[in-house]
This record gives sequence, structure tokens and C-alpha cells, in this order.
Amino acid sequence: MDGPLIYLAMDNAKIIISILKAVHFRDLATIFATNNGIKVTVEDSKCIQGNAFLHSALFREYSVKKDIVSFRTNLGVLVDCLSIFGTSVQGPSVSFILSYKTHGSALNILLEENGVVAECNIKTMEAFEILDFDFSSSNISDKFIMKSECMREAFNELDTSSEVLEVAVIPPPAVQSRLRLTTYGFAGTMHFDLPRSSDQVEVFESAAASPRIARFRLSLLRLATSRALSMASRISLRINDRGFLSIQYMINLSDGEVAFVEFFGCLK
Repeated sequence: MDGPLIYLAMDNAKIIISILKAVHFRDLATIFATNNGIKVTVEDSKCIQGNAFLHSALFREYSVKKDIVSFRTNLGVLVDCLSIFGTSVQGPSVSFILSYKTHGSALNILLEENGVVAECNIKTMEAFEILDFDFSSSNISDKFIMKSECMREAFNELDTSSEVLEVAVIPPPAVQSRLRLTTYGFAGTMHFDLPRSSDQVEVFESAAASPRIARFRLSLLRLATSRALSMASRISLRINDRGFLSIQYMINLSDGEVAFVEFFGCLK
């Protein structure tokens, strides 16, 4: 088979640096490459998983020689390499070429800015099996799509000393159907209500006939919101029939494209 297993070229590395940083809560990442794009997966404590999706259309050149190519690598080192010329949006664009020759070989990255070239080689490891939260085949009991401003406001107001974030769904036909987020911290009990009628809410769906409550570790959810929330334009929040939580962020990129970052978490 001619050529490397993976060959990518992009005219502006800064487009994807921020996306990779959104899931950089642990250094070790598993990379999956298919003809549709790249998925970067990071996990912690078998309780939370972050996924960054980079569609093949984001790249000037994109080639994957097999149906799926996977490996593990140090995400922090990858981000540092892509950032070697800086990350200021006002600065000149940094183009790069990334290649992965064969299983077990190093990632080779060539970066160029105004005629100055840098080369990085990053060690890779065999990919391990990742957690399967299986949202695709599970029944989605609750689904909400909202503008990101309201969730930024919520996480600014809630008490971060709380061990848990309580998510309460008060569905129709309640007069004041809403999504309520609650923390129990040093400052006392704090609520943030997001009414179904709010202009911030685009989708409010619940299969429940009566209010339901789920509790998640706030420390893990902070990993899922610390960076992605500040970049997102819209957020999708889903809870399935097993009590798993999915938070998906739609992020508008500078070239008019969009990227998605998604986190999965389990009940406390």
C-alpha cells in the first residue's frame, strides 16, 4: 500500500488547536481516523469521556488508507507541537502536514509560518478499548438544545464547592415546565432554572410523565465545561434511560465550518 496510513494537510493549525484543548483534561488520548474525519477521545476514572470531532472537510488534504486507523498518543504534546508558532488569532496562519506512516510509527508533523519550518515527531502507542456509553441504541429520555449563553450563566452562578450537580427535569404538563440545575455547597443550596418557554431553549423534550432527578459529580462535569462551554454557540444535553449524560457542543470555526465536542458522564 503506497503512502502513509494517515495524511492530513491544513492551512491554519489554529482552527483545530482550540478544539483539541477542549478535551485536554488528561494527556493520554486515543485517535480514530476514518474517511469521514478524526475523533480524539480522552477518558478519566471510567466515569467521563470527551470526544472532539474533526470532519475531513476541515482539511485541505485528507487521506486515510484503511476503514479505521487508531492509536494512542500524548494530547498535550500534540497541542504543544501544533502551537509551536503561537496561538494568537491575530498572527499569521500556520499551515501543517501530519502523517502517520504505519502502525506503531511516530506522528510526523511539519509546520510552516512565513517560510519558517518546524518538524515534530510524537510517539504513538497501541489503542485500547474505550468506554461505550451507547447513546445511539439507548432510549433518550430527555433532550434539550439551547444557546450557550444560558449554560455559561448557569455555571457561573452555581456553587463550585458542591460535590454534585443535580439535574431536575420538570416536564409538561406542569405549568412551569423547566430544567433545573442545583448545587449544595458552602454557600447553601443554589438553583438555576431554565424554563421551557425561554428564548434560549430551542428543544425541550422529555419522555417522563412526572419530574425526575439525576445527580452527577460536579468535579467531572467541570472537565466537560471548562473550555468547550466558552467556545460553543449551541449545546445539546441528553439523558438516556440508563442515567448517562451527554453534553454536545457546537463550535463555530473561523472559516465558517463547525466542529463538535461531546462529553459523556455517568450518574454519581
